[in-house]
Amino acid sequence: MANAIRGKKVNNGFIIRPASRPRVGGRNLVLIEKRNLHLLYRFAWYRSKARYSFEWMIRQLAHEFYLSEYTVGKIIQNDAEELIAIRNEKPNQKTLQRKYPFFNWG
Repeated sequence: MANAIRGKKVNNGFIIRPASRPRVGGRNLVLIEKRNLHLLYRFAWYRSKARYSFEWMIRQLAHEFYLSEYTVGKIIQNDAEELIAIRNEKPNQKTLQRKYPFFNWG
């Protein structure tokens, strides 16, 4: 009987662990803002083409930025003011190519 209780304590020690310390660090907010701005410029570019459906643009951006479609939609929704500013700016292909040379703007 004593062995059974002792074995139970040993097994519970492996299964139930004390809470670990919270993770130090996290996501770099500056890099997230830069990524979101790139994404918004790309969305505005696709939208200016007018031949793409909204669903296709969301899927394409999710693929290009390695995000879920839900996250892309939330970024666009949360940064609507920035998107309006980009539309008012009306960047052309050369400007976008200089600003973000790693994308194909053709």
